[in-house]
Amino acid sequence: MAFREGKGRAETIELLNVTLGKKPKEAQIKAAGLEYVIGRAAFALSPAHSDELTVDEHLALTRGLVLNYAAPVAPGAKANKLRAGQLGRRSELQHKAIRAAESAWSLVKAELGFSAAITQTAKNAKAQTTKKANATIAAKATRAPQMKGTATPAAPPVVTPVMTMPIKKTPRADDVCGDVAKVALVLLQYAKRNAKVMPARYAELITTFHNGVMTLERGRAAGDITF
Repeated sequence: MAFREGKGRAETIELLNVTLGKKPKEAQIKAAGLEYVIGRAAFALSPAHSDELTVDEHLALTRGLVLNYAAPVAPGAKANKLRAGQLGRRSELQHKAIRAAESAWSLVKAELGFSAAITQTAKNAKAQTTKKANATIAAKATRAPQMKGTATPAAPPVVTPVMTMPIKKTPRADDVCGDVAKVALVLLQYAKRNAKVMPARYAELITTFHNGVMTLERGRAAGDITF
């Protein structure tokens, strides 16, 4: 399914919608996610593996990398002991493809409505920021001297962030790209929820941004974009 997703992402999401239904069990979502990651990573790694392998052989090889191999050791870091059942470590290329596929699955899962993590984060961040902003405005209004016959000036509009992203001390390229993709998805979802009141030019700009980021993400997963 996801092996050829680069040529039909919308079709893949629609197929997942039909296959999983509206209220799948957690085990079903997890199983679908595993197959998605394997298929997408296999497609990205197929040129590096061998053009002589069949699709089933590509998938079998990648399944082993996902399930039975550990991440490569970071430069300068000490290698931890492999867990029971692990056969070795992935190469940097293999690990990047698998990480990109996992990032892509998190976005697909959100689009399917099976993940509320992003939406909840955005909601909490917005509520907290709005609360602080309102408290600041109220405090300033209380302290400001009131002149008889003079209208109180209107407070400036408060711009609150749609979501906040965790800031890492040493972010990796995969982390940064994945965060940008999440922001693009949140903006698109926000635009859809507020389509009735949002100016068309705003919605067009957000849609263009989202589509552009998704194109880059597909290129990154396929290895066309390197770091």
